[in-house]
Amino acid sequence: MFAPLAIREYYLRRVKMKKIVLILLFALSVCTWAFTQSGLESISWHVSANGNDAAPGTPDQPLKTLSRAMFIAENSGIRRITVIGTLDVTSEGLNEQLTVFVLAVQLKMSEILISGKPNATGAERAVLSGIGSGKGVVQINALIRFEHIEISGAEGQNNFGMLINFGSQVTLGAGAVVRNNGPGIGILNSICVIDGGEIRDNNSSGVILAEQSILTMRNGTIRGNNSPSSAGGVMVNNGCTFTMTGGTITANRAAQFGGGVAVVTGGRFDQSGGTISDNTAGQSPNIFRQQGALGSNL
Repeated sequence: MFAPLAIREYYLRRVKMKKIVLILLFALSVCTWAFTQSGLESISWHVSANGNDAAPGTPDQPLKTLSRAMFIAENSGIRRITVIGTLDVTSEGLNEQLTVFVLAVQLKMSEILISGKPNATGAERAVLSGIGSGKGVVQINALIRFEHIEISGAEGQNNFGMLINFGSQVTLGAGAVVRNNGPGIGILNSICVIDGGEIRDNNSSGVILAEQSILTMRNGTIRGNNSPSSAGGVMVNNGCTFTMTGGTITANRAAQFGGGVAVVTGGRFDQSGGTISDNTAGQSPNIFRQQGALGSNL
């Protein structure tokens, strides 16, 4: 005996829904597999000097400029940018700023990750370069985390590898390197966290803290920086704070004092972990504390 028509339709709809659910589950499993295989590449805006700012920003059709990628990242839910190769003044274009790159967003509510490809070599290794510009390299007006990327080649007197403006924050994660900048500063900062990155071989202080700046060092290295005056590694000025819980500050040089860290009156340096050693200076090669400096160290 056949079931009434309404009952038959009910069961047919149930069978149809089961098929749809199975299809959706299969599609989800495929997407999950693809995501696992490609890591975060599939949800990143890609940038290359050989790209085009009218392109979709995929690995095979990258954008050309970091400024365009920042604009898109700010106005989308994808807050990761992957840099392929070297970007410099010839690829980014001229501007009236002090730096080749200006990484700015209007709303600094969530962090944007700017990364190269891990373990990339040769032409694919990610570099933001100031070479040929006569300028600093990058100016930050945002919350940025750098990983697997080099920031180098600042040119001109008193120019810097990175300027972190007031209200902004930068984290130097794994594989992030700020190097070979000068005769200016490696980093002039507002808020910076060193979490596996390196600041090295700059032709002045590695980091200068000014105007209520805050530096936190959890892991990573500050090394090989060479100051013609004081503070080869880190200068902590009045009203600024440097907290070190891990990492290494070593082989930095200062002509006057504080080869590793120099803390002036009203500045604060607290060290509860990490190592400061083998730095050189005319006075106090590892840590110099001016009278009235605050904090404590191991």
